[in-house]
Amino acid sequence: MALFRRGASENDVRSRLLDQRIDWKNHTGIKRKEAYLKRTIQRAKRLVEST
Repeated sequence: MALFRRGASENDVRSRLLDQRIDWKNHTGIKRKEAYLKRTIQRAKRLVEST
């Protein structure tokens, strides 16, 4: 959420999540990882836009 508040794009946030997250064991496989990223980014963006 902090990145969105600073004006970062969805691609920037996605790149940051991929670079900094170490443990992906709960989201193994491409589909699960993509679903997690999409869901997380959309929720954060929606929360920032609503405040």
